[in-house]
Amino acid sequence: MKSIKTKKSFFILSCARSGSTSLARILDLATNGVCVIEPAPNLNIETREMMDGRLYDPVSVLHRTVIPRVLEGLSTSEIYGEKNLTYGPFIKYLYEELGCKFVFLKRDGRDVVRSLLDWHNRKFGTIYRESVDPGELTPTAINAAANLPVHLDTSDYSRPRPLPSEPIYEKWENLSRFEMCAYYWQRINSLYLNELTKLPEDAWVTLDYTSPTLQDISSVTTFLGLTGLVEDAIDNALKQRINSLSQRGVTEGTSFPRWPAWNGEHHEKFNLIAGETMTRLGYAVSAQNKLLAHNNG
Repeated sequence: MKSIKTKKSFFILSCARSGSTSLARILDLATNGVCVIEPAPNLNIETREMMDGRLYDPVSVLHRTVIPRVLEGLSTSEIYGEKNLTYGPFIKYLYEELGCKFVFLKRDGRDVVRSLLDWHNRKFGTIYRESVDPGELTPTAINAAANLPVHLDTSDYSRPRPLPSEPIYEKWENLSRFEMCAYYWQRINSLYLNELTKLPEDAWVTLDYTSPTLQDISSVTTFLGLTGLVEDAIDNALKQRINSLSQRGVTEGTSFPRWPAWNGEHHEKFNLIAGETMTRLGYAVSAQNKLLAHNNG
């Protein structure tokens, strides 16, 4: 195991629709490393089993799945990284087995919820499929959902559901998809924070991807030891809005309103579910100021 820990590996951690695909593609431009996007197996089932307390040997899981491909990647690259959405419950064990680093990507929860709803309504139709909220699905989304049976949809299975000990558990089946997405954002980001704060400070870094800058990306590449990235290439990648609906050619359907245009009920429901995590991530005060600025002008 000691030989593994001498290697340089990293993982991008984020919830869905937070910019991790964009960041991974940028970091993959380094000349001394690679960053792979959602390599298989991606632990969709295992992460849910871990969150629900039904997986008892996470180290064995990692040695069957993630660690072999990390070692293979490091056999040809000085630095190996990857992004997946399913590593929250495995952070401690990845660090213990690999001595790796983590980039925690955060994004304003209201932006994430809006993006998730657009992703559901306009592209895939498969986010929290148990929701009684029918949504406003486009033909593309209807077809995508019809072609992926629920029992084969491991991506939706991987999303957290409340445990019986959580106050929201009894209300879950009657929540709107908006509320379920707010729960997803707060649960996953809380999990990341809880696990990362147990590690040494030099093992992880936070990057706010709400409006990333060249300086933000540069600080991450320095932290990871990646070199050879060209500023013009980074700037161009940021402007492309990688993995957005527009970048993927989706034009049909109506976008869910951006949060400054939400009504009072939307804000109240979101804050009730995700307000504490917004504060933990440093969004609450700045978010309130943005809302006041929007309303005043």
